[in-house]
Amino acid sequence: MRNILISIEQFAPIKNDILQKCASLGLVLHQNNSGRSLNFVEDNALFLNADYVIAGLETFDAEFFARCQRLKCISRVGVGTDNIDLEAARAAKVKICITSDHPSVAVAELCVGNMISLLRHTHTMSEALKAGHWQQIQGKELRNCRVGVVGLGSIGKELVRRLRPFGCKIVAASRSWNSSFAESMGVERVSLETIFQTCNIVSIHLPLEEDTRGIISGGLIRSMPDKALIINTSRAGVMDNSAVVEALISGALGGVAIDVFDEEPCVKPYDNIRNAILSPHIGSHTRETRKAMEKSALDNIIEVDRLLQLDDQVTKDLANHPFRDISI
Repeated sequence: MRNILISIEQFAPIKNDILQKCASLGLVLHQNNSGRSLNFVEDNALFLNADYVIAGLETFDAEFFARCQRLKCISRVGVGTDNIDLEAARAAKVKICITSDHPSVAVAELCVGNMISLLRHTHTMSEALKAGHWQQIQGKELRNCRVGVVGLGSIGKELVRRLRPFGCKIVAASRSWNSSFAESMGVERVSLETIFQTCNIVSIHLPLEEDTRGIISGGLIRSMPDKALIINTSRAGVMDNSAVVEALISGALGGVAIDVFDEEPCVKPYDNIRNAILSPHIGSHTRETRKAMEKSALDNIIEVDRLLQLDDQVTKDLANHPFRDISI
């Protein structure tokens, strides 16, 4: 029998029919009932016996891959892989799977909601009312804004689809570019610098990689129009957060909505910033999306396991690709 370890903290209880299906395939599911994410330091025996891991944001470094000789695949409930040493995974011939498209709608909806809250100051007025102050703050309409989308992947595209009915001007900067999508949605391709220099709202949708770390620099932030807004639901490391806080304190920026932090659950440097909407990395945390992501993460492992049981060497080579999304 081959072992599937669920290391992520929150994962819906596995139904008996799923357990039976896995058992019929020679797979045993080990659920995480600890109330926390598992980690290799405290739970190394569990990881050492695992053939497959269903993971969240736990750290998987070079030492982990060197010691976990049985491991064949890590299947992420999510899309980010900055918590995984991909080079070490490649060297150990461990597959890395992601649930690529599933979080897109949930994250996009959160972005739109935060844009409107920042534009209308609803979060600020709510806190004022709770403190006994009747404070009416004049807001601004989304239809009159120029919105810049940084990263036009699956989440960026879903955001564009939801922004278009508001009538705002949408521009985007992205390494990859789908011309037919952009033309159909009226999205203009511009440089990263142009987005920050001209947009009232900037929404960031980038993976954290070597070439994106710190790409949203202090210089870009300081070049933004007066009282502009920033939404970051991607990764904290892509942006100079200290520069953002300085701009918020000085009043140059009108507000931010931040869902990702450098050392979660610590929310510094935003912990004492008034005009910041903070959320605990819940961009994809809706009932519908979570269910789809968890199912896809398990399906990915079942598919990898199926391929690895085949004798055909070509299929095995395909399954040994170190970083691919094989959602079924």
